Amino acid sequence: MKAIIKLRVKKKGLFQIARATGLPAPSTILVTAKDMIVSGELYQNLFASLYRVGVGYTCGAILGIVIGLILGFSRWADVIVTPSLFQLSHS
Repeated sequence: MKAIIKLRVKKKGLFQIARATGLPAPSTILVTAKDMIVSGELYQNLFASLYRVGVGYTCGAILGIVIGLILGFSRWADVIVTPSLFQLSHS
């Protein structure tokens, strides 16, 4: 099977395979990227995505710290929650 795929790659070429998979042509990608940079749309979308990543990371870190403090200071919470966390981390 691998030999057939390698043969097809050599025969068709990389760009033709990309076109067959439904990907846009590299020239289309470059023109679109240039247009998005010039209009500022790329930076706006990039900053929106980075903002979402930052908010998600911050929420997860705060939640993890709070749960860690509760488990560290409360023997009862440790006995109740630790087996469940152990199962989640080892499944």
